[in-house]
Amino acid sequence: MKFKTQKILCLCLILFKILVLSFGNVTVLAANNQETNAVLVQAANVVAAKDLNGHWAEKQIMGWMEKGFIKGYSDNTFKPNNTIT
Repeated sequence: MKFKTQKILCLCLILFKILVLSFGNVTVLAANNQETNAVLVQAANVVAAKDLNGHWAEKQIMGWMEKGFIKGYSDNTFKPNNTIT
């Protein structure tokens, strides 16, 4: 009886490892897709800020936009002199 229980437990562990390894790869692929999408969104935000040229904080704002900390308005502006909300 004890040997049979150990055998079943061993088989369950092997199946579990196979499942974890299989789905682990799917998770990595999904994470890569999410990172790619995030980079594309950030790039769109950086390009969209057409009213930053020449502003004294342009470099800092562009850096924050590239990192995804901030984003602009839907009308392709950032309005750098507006109050932060």
